[in-house]
Amino acid sequence: MRRAILTLITFLGIITLAKAQPSTLYFMTNLRQTIYTNPARMSDCSFSFAFPGLTLYNGLYTNSLRFANLFSYDQNKQKYYIDLDKIDQSLADKNNSFIMDTRWSLLNFGFRYRYWYFHFDYSIRSQGYFGYPRGIIDFLAHGNTGQYSTIDLSDLSVNYMLYTQKSITIAYQLLRNLKVGATIKFNHGYLNARTNKFNLVANFDTAYNNNYPVTLVGSYDFNVSYPDFPQSIFLSTGRYSFTFNDSVFNILKSRNHGLSFDFGLVYQPIKQVEISASITNLGYIKWRENAKELFANLDSVTFNGMDVFDTTKTKALLDTIKSQINPKFKEGPYVTGTYKTLNFGLGVKPVNYLTLGFNYHGTKYGNVWYNVYTLGAYLNPGYGWSFALDYSWYPNSRKNIGAGFAFNLFGAQLYFMMDNISLPNFGISYFTNRNTPPSENSATDWVKNTQVVNFMFGLNFNFGCRDRIDYGLLD
Repeated sequence: MRRAILTLITFLGIITLAKAQPSTLYFMTNLRQTIYTNPARMSDCSFSFAFPGLTLYNGLYTNSLRFANLFSYDQNKQKYYIDLDKIDQSLADKNNSFIMDTRWSLLNFGFRYRYWYFHFDYSIRSQGYFGYPRGIIDFLAHGNTGQYSTIDLSDLSVNYMLYTQKSITIAYQLLRNLKVGATIKFNHGYLNARTNKFNLVANFDTAYNNNYPVTLVGSYDFNVSYPDFPQSIFLSTGRYSFTFNDSVFNILKSRNHGLSFDFGLVYQPIKQVEISASITNLGYIKWRENAKELFANLDSVTFNGMDVFDTTKTKALLDTIKSQINPKFKEGPYVTGTYKTLNFGLGVKPVNYLTLGFNYHGTKYGNVWYNVYTLGAYLNPGYGWSFALDYSWYPNSRKNIGAGFAFNLFGAQLYFMMDNISLPNFGISYFTNRNTPPSENSATDWVKNTQVVNFMFGLNFNFGCRDRIDYGLLD
């Protein structure tokens, strides 16, 4: 029992770390959430809704680092430790990146009327891209001596957005074998940080004995927008007395608004073949709340260093750095684009209950398209059950076996899916084979090369369904 609880805690911890819309979702067409990937997906049910607040997607992807690059194993101490040298060797000079995406759907329902399908969704979204040069890790791994006395920090880039999204989808069966759909999304932004330019080089003077003065040369330019964070948050619980500060509610009054659109189609030239395509999240957010631009050009700025253990001089140092860098501020609104996504799918049905599918999924982060190619099999063997098994090819990441499953009972439909099942496999294998050395664990090699972690789960309720795959076991 104790192991089971530890396994569950580890598994839930992993998934909370975990690119929008997993590839596994694309052909699981009996899930209403496929409308996230293509607004032309129409439910055959008269009415469907998701359990409020239970639809969650988390995703994390890194194009350079793998688990194996982060840690080494000390045989003597029998412990893992962070290995900065291995991290440094695994990185490219430029274009290393982390990508994260979270969608938490608070309200989700849809209904069908003859040839029309209408769907509403209200979600909290958190999306971010962080690009970093190798120079940052060079400094952490090797310090500032020898060949590392010059550290190139150029091409550091960040674009993070936290916002809510209210969406209305309308799909229409235009022809017997053609469905089209479109979604309008009303975005409400809360927090953003975006670099427009960051080109800095740090030169360390290693001739000094007591410290190492550093000279910065280059320029930077970035935007930020943030809410009026409350100075105090208090509640009253009987024993403990708290009071609310009005500024708590200012967060909900953000003036950052924008629009996004989805467009899609599903075409069946013959009964056994389906061709689908969509573009999603094509839009923007205009940031007005505490919106600022910070920028500076540094011809040559030198810091003489400080004693990190003398905290009494920290404030003085920070004031000196600020005066030397002399950042310029410009207040005013600015616009960021939302992370647009392209999808293309080709599905073949050799029999009614089996779909063999290919899916292309591309998302634009900054000026780079991240392309994912997926091959999968999607099975509906009988009332109440749906399964998916697929293989995805991510940039620089080849070992991505995904799986999905949905189970219907009466009108309730429970589902979950992942594009990479290595981490849960590793967790289960670890807790069931505690006496096996890590180097011999069956899941070790697989999890060491993991770069993709994502997970989606939820609970739907479907009523008035006509298709066999939407029936529950006891319907």
